[in-house]
Amino acid sequence: MKKLLLISLVLVSCTAKEYKYRVVGSVVKNNKKYNAVWFTNDLKFDNEYTYYYNSNKTKVIIYPPFTIDTLR
Repeated sequence: MKKLLLISLVLVSCTAKEYKYRVVGSVVKNNKKYNAVWFTNDLKFDNEYTYYYNSNKTKVIIYPPFTIDTLR
């Protein structure tokens, strides 16, 4: 019962954030390819890739192939 109450409290206290873009692509880690999804409000383009900056100022580079969906 306590677990259910705690889970309910966490779900109610979470706020949904609306993003402008959803980018669907993939990442390679340890020579394996994984599907990936990024959500951002600010998307930039440079030659062959797209990128954005995280809230901690790190640059996230997304290489093709990828698709970009406009969410709002």
